[in-house]
Amino acid sequence: MYYRQGTDPASQRAVARWTREMLDTVLASGGRWYLPYQPHATRAQFERGYPRASQLFAVKRRVDPTDKFTNVLWDMYAPDARGNAPAIDAARMPAVLQAEAREQLDARQHYYRNESAEYLTHAEWDLVYTSDAYARWLASGNRPSAFPYVRSVGSFWRSYRAAERAASVRSDVPVGTHVMLNVIGVSTAIEYGLKAMYESSLGRAAEWTEPAGGVAEEKYAARVAADYAALIAEKEWYEFSFSHALRGLWTDVPLTGPGMIRKWERRFALSGEYAVKAMYASLIAMGTSSAYEPDQLTRELVVAGWNDSLARDPALAAMTRVATLDRGYSLLRVPRYTPYREALIALSAHHDSVRLAEVSGNGVVTLTGLVPEGWVAPARATVITAYPDAGGAARRRVLLALPARELLDVLATQRGRSAGGLAVDHIYDY
Repeated sequence: MYYRQGTDPASQRAVARWTREMLDTVLASGGRWYLPYQPHATRAQFERGYPRASQLFAVKRRVDPTDKFTNVLWDMYAPDARGNAPAIDAARMPAVLQAEAREQLDARQHYYRNESAEYLTHAEWDLVYTSDAYARWLASGNRPSAFPYVRSVGSFWRSYRAAERAASVRSDVPVGTHVMLNVIGVSTAIEYGLKAMYESSLGRAAEWTEPAGGVAEEKYAARVAADYAALIAEKEWYEFSFSHALRGLWTDVPLTGPGMIRKWERRFALSGEYAVKAMYASLIAMGTSSAYEPDQLTRELVVAGWNDSLARDPALAAMTRVATLDRGYSLLRVPRYTPYREALIALSAHHDSVRLAEVSGNGVVTLTGLVPEGWVAPARATVITAYPDAGGAARRRVLLALPARELLDVLATQRGRSAGGLAVDHIYDY
């Protein structure tokens, strides 16, 4: 039988399911099948189809007692000397999960995620990095008129384009993802464009009247920007209470003080910004709640080598083993966002004994971080895009894609370097 299939993870899983169903029919008819490079059969199916395989495995153990030579067939189906399926460890983990483990995962609701999200989430997160850079910019006493608004908009669209290219090579990108990102991108371009025009004209003129040390409204704007950047690192941007920020501007910030012209210019400019964002956030929140289901706040990943001693490590407290899979794989549950990043960085300290097999049913992990000029990516990582940090420092932000099974090694290597290494911003969690 010949068939055409996609190479994305979802297509491979679908083929594996109907292949096992087909093999049951083949075996019920007294037949067997050609052993392809995709080992979708369970061990029980393999043993029924090839009852003399035990003799072949016995010869292999005799001539190669240290298992120096191997391939997918041996890794999937060869028993140990006692005839049992050997437990998987990090040092010698098969290239793919065996059918028995896959069937266990297929029964779990919300486990699988679309692989394209691992790439395209970066475009949305680029706005988080820009917001954080803007908060740091204001907190450092820099003038709002000098912030690179236009360049920040450009970094979003370049990130979107680069991530979409990388994702589409491996899987289809849902139309809803494009709609969401285009709405975000266009609204951000409008916001930053208007802000750039205002700050470079009326805002810059009012800066000339600013007293030494700035005005209270600027300090308040810096706090609001920092609170906003902290919230959108773990929640949707429209969940931020711009109406509360507007109310605080008029109730918590003194109406009088040094630099009255600059004070009132900032007060009215910020009032207009917060009011418009409050109304727009309400509209987006209503539209989102009607069009999308609430996302899960945890993700699950499969690892080899996990044991109870690791569970007692305080740095790994966010990781919870929810199931033990076939041949000793562990299914771990991890909270999203910052706890996800911190847990994986902590787990990388054990990279010699623990290895990721897959994340949310996929074999690719992406991450972003700041690197100095001249930084060279690890050999196993692919740079999807790179661009200057909006905060003005002499650093570049890079988006890397790498096999999930290599993630802990890469994190451990980068963590062991000096300041010239990768400072991880975020590990994307699908």
